[in-house]
Amino acid sequence: MRSSLSRIGTTIVVGLRVGACTMATRPAPMPPTHRRRGKALVPPRRPSLSRAAIWAAIPALGGRGSCSARVSIVCAVLAAGLLTACAGPNAPTASGSLAPSSPSADAATPTPALSSASPGAASDAPASRAPDNDVARASLPVRDAGEAVQDIQLAATLDGGLYVSIAARAGTVLANLEPDGRARAGWPLMLAGWTYCTRPVPVADGSVRVVCARFDSSLSRAFAFDADGRLLAGWPVDFPGDIVDWAYREQPRVIGDRLAIVAHAYSDQTDPATGRQPGEAWLVEVTVDGKVSTGMRVAFTCCPNLSLSPAGVGYVTAYQSSAGEIAATEISAFGVDGVRAGWPARIDGIASAPAFGPDGRIHVVVGSPERSPIRTRILDQDGRVQPDGSDELPIASSSEWDGAGADYPGRPFLADDGLTYVIDERGGHVVNTGGGTTVFAVDSVGSVVPGWPYRAQMGLEYLGRCSTDPEETGCGLWRTSPAVAPGPILYLLHAAADPSSGGSILALDRGGRVVDGWPVGLRRPGATFASIIVGPDATIYAVAVEPEAGGRSGTILALEPDSTVRYRTTVVQP
Repeated sequence: MRSSLSRIGTTIVVGLRVGACTMATRPAPMPPTHRRRGKALVPPRRPSLSRAAIWAAIPALGGRGSCSARVSIVCAVLAAGLLTACAGPNAPTASGSLAPSSPSADAATPTPALSSASPGAASDAPASRAPDNDVARASLPVRDAGEAVQDIQLAATLDGGLYVSIAARAGTVLANLEPDGRARAGWPLMLAGWTYCTRPVPVADGSVRVVCARFDSSLSRAFAFDADGRLLAGWPVDFPGDIVDWAYREQPRVIGDRLAIVAHAYSDQTDPATGRQPGEAWLVEVTVDGKVSTGMRVAFTCCPNLSLSPAGVGYVTAYQSSAGEIAATEISAFGVDGVRAGWPARIDGIASAPAFGPDGRIHVVVGSPERSPIRTRILDQDGRVQPDGSDELPIASSSEWDGAGADYPGRPFLADDGLTYVIDERGGHVVNTGGGTTVFAVDSVGSVVPGWPYRAQMGLEYLGRCSTDPEETGCGLWRTSPAVAPGPILYLLHAAADPSSGGSILALDRGGRVVDGWPVGLRRPGATFASIIVGPDATIYAVAVEPEAGGRSGTILALEPDSTVRYRTTVVQP
């Protein structure tokens, strides 16, 4: 064990080695079902089985009458499988075996609303200035997170700090941590009543943006705070439409000083020609002073992937069927003025949601999520397919969603030097099924990089909570996403090797070799790593979720590239 870890007495183990394996096929992943929000049917957010927003969804659904046939599965899940999240003191919450950096008392009752950093200005935008009385003081650790302890969201700042978003029964707690893991003065804050929020998005000046929604409203709300926890002038603001977070947490983004996000809405009518529900997507932009603009609406048919590029361009990835099978993929790029010239682009076969390279090009995987072969394809910003995708690779690109729904492959993961990673993790979230993990790395001209593929007996970690009752239907889990650091270094979150241990983080270098000092593992049975990001200074931030007597804890670990622990802060306890 590394000395830096043995000194702090945590439940972390370093040096767990990973073996080779064979792979087993898991049931075909399918796209998320739909739930009702306001007057629209929309896809569920990440992961629907672990979101604290479900506590608000149950009474909202009950007040709107029965669900249509298209959301009957969701109604059944809410009624049967998710009520445990509402079980009060018995619901899993969190406390850590890793002590918080700054211990605090039980979460206090929120104090009165905070004042703005400066007087607000009226907005002439098509959205309304929202009241700021839903912002209140909070404290860490949060003690009513329930199953949402799995979905703590992180965003690193340029000065070594960290913004943290934690869903709780009363709303979302937003924290700002110093480089040593302690809460900055003026933080954390409670966004009262907003039980679902996107990842926080730091801005170069130290401020932060976050967009929130709730099940009982057709509006979304955007907040902006300075580094001291004060609302910026003109914020928060409301805008029409739902927001997408299940699309791989790439939203919202800040481009220059503008917040950008793709909003959408589904019709409550079914198209008789397709049997599916139509919908529309559009860009929403908010300036630094809170002025909102909404772009032209782009029509789609249920159920596409919606994405936002780092340049602020929206993408709709839709699937065209023939004889009951997906035959082609259509990708449309759109801005505030509607669909861009040269788009949509058509790709034969089933394409993944897009990933965006540092040069602005669009990368997809084409193939099946459950069988080989697959290949990568690259499009330029004008929708033209480029010649430098890969040849066929002898793997599947397994879906990041494991549950009832779609048959599209998992997206690729990109490094700044042009490397593309494709993950085959058939075997799913079921423990000891004989499944495993295979990762290919492909260079900028489409060739497999020497030293790859990487293979391991363990699968990757999944988020959510499913019943073991075979009679229950509608369950679905999301696979954890890897992180890519300069070098490049690929960080994977592995599930436990056996029931007697916890999950682990593995680091692989450009040649597919395990980096010295890694893996880092959790000793406690049932403990998992739920998410991982890499900061601008190459610090690795991971969320460890561990079982406790009264529920589960959520602890943030900040690690150096050699796996030395810089700090650990417990942000959720039972």
